[in-house]
Amino acid sequence: MTLSTRPATALDLPALEAMYEGIVAAMDAAGVCIWDEVYPTALFADDVARGELYVVEDDGQLAAAFALCAENEGPEHVPWQDAQAPAAYLGRLGVHARRMHEGIGAYAVEQARTLARTRGAAFLRLFVVDCNEPALRLYEKLGFVRADGAYDNVIEPGFALREYGLEIPTT
Repeated sequence: MTLSTRPATALDLPALEAMYEGIVAAMDAAGVCIWDEVYPTALFADDVARGELYVVEDDGQLAAAFALCAENEGPEHVPWQDAQAPAAYLGRLGVHARRMHEGIGAYAVEQARTLARTRGAAFLRLFVVDCNEPALRLYEKLGFVRADGAYDNVIEPGFALREYGLEIPTT
């Protein structure tokens, strides 16, 4: 396995959409029904335009992707270790459905952590929906610490996802 990470381009969007379709199907089959045909793929073109979307390739083949954002809607809803410290936010991490449990997710998170550090962030932070046990286990295994409380991310009136905030220092 020869993994590499690079910024995504508009040319990657069709392959990313296909990969995430498979990820959504795998998540649905596992009972983690939080992504759909709209989210997260509807955000990818804007992520690319802002230079925030990255792809992980294995010998040139798409293996994973993630967004590394300067902002997030949820930070003020949970008490962080140091709320004033500069942070980057990991989002939309997805590993190709046929490549799960190969360490690619851990690799992608470490790449995001390194990128966050080079951008001057003291912490890499993220939010995970409370029912996404596989993601929670991965992040905690990688050393992320869960902040107290939760953020109710209102998707539409009458529907919200409860999300936990997790963080890790970038050093």
